Amino acid sequence: MTETTHDGAEPGPLEQAQRLLFGEHPERAAELCRLALKDAPDDATAHRLLGIAEPVAEEEQKEEIPFLVGQVVEITEGPFSDFSGTVEEVLSDKGKVRVSVSLFGRPTSVELDYLQLKAH
Repeated sequence: MTETTHDGAEPGPLEQAQRLLFGEHPERAAELCRLALKDAPDDATAHRLLGIAEPVAEEEQKEEIPFLVGQVVEITEGPFSDFSGTVEEVLSDKGKVRVSVSLFGRPTSVELDYLQLKAH
């Protein structure tokens, strides 16, 4: 008589191996997995054993933004080119500068890449 799975199909290699290892006690598979995982190496050890280089945290090289709050700058690129404005805030983590420019006589704050600016 040929063995079948619960759905009537012939068992595949995984089912056959499970039956050979655990017989009629499939709950032993879960116990075996739990025991194997309990003593599993941490990621660093596993990477070392497998010869996998660990990811190295690259330090962000922050470029120094050469502008100061209150400094008058000229916008050299973009839709506001040839406008002058005053630096309101330096956003060094983004590489941007918030500049106040006068549009239709009203101060308007725009955020620009520092490379779009030059000191006045």
